[in-house]
Amino acid sequence: MKTYLKYLFIELGLIFFFVFLLSPLFIREKFDINREGGQAIFNLSTGKIFTQKIGEEFSNLNSLSLQLKNPMINNNSEITVEIDDLNNNLLQEFTFFGSNVGDPSWVKLKFTPLSNPGYQIKIYADIDPRHNLYLYVNRDNQMDLKATSYLPGFFNRFQDNFYYQIGQLKARSEIDNIIYFTVLILLNLYLLKLSLTRS
Repeated sequence: MKTYLKYLFIELGLIFFFVFLLSPLFIREKFDINREGGQAIFNLSTGKIFTQKIGEEFSNLNSLSLQLKNPMINNNSEITVEIDDLNNNLLQEFTFFGSNVGDPSWVKLKFTPLSNPGYQIKIYADIDPRHNLYLYVNRDNQMDLKATSYLPGFFNRFQDNFYYQIGQLKARSEIDNIIYFTVLILLNLYLLKLSLTRS
């Protein structure tokens, strides 16, 4: 019985370590938005500005990724992305060229963490009527976007990972959870049987 209890505590400790403690040691940021599935329909080469409000609930926003399409990598226009607060005050500005955009590709913009009650993302490019340059947007006029926030301190990372793992458990079907816990219980009963046989 003592051997079984030893194995049980080791097993529970390993589960806790790998599921709840290991990830926070390495992960420094979390996804606030992970949205894709739009189409290359907003043509930046017309000179229009695409504006998107995000992040009323975010804290420590530290990166944005936008999905763009530069057909045949022909457009080398200057592309500008602005991050403004909700009062149109500029917080961050990025400039890159069409040659940095694939057909298609995600463009990641990383910056010092921002803590604001909300943001406006603006993206526009120089007018180039010869070649197209597209931003991926869905039917609800939401651009394909990945946004992450910086997680300062181990406790914040642990807390975020804990709630994430609980959410993953709830997201799985009841049958999957029943099978998982049944296998776990059966393995422990087998260990108990082995420990009782040896004692």
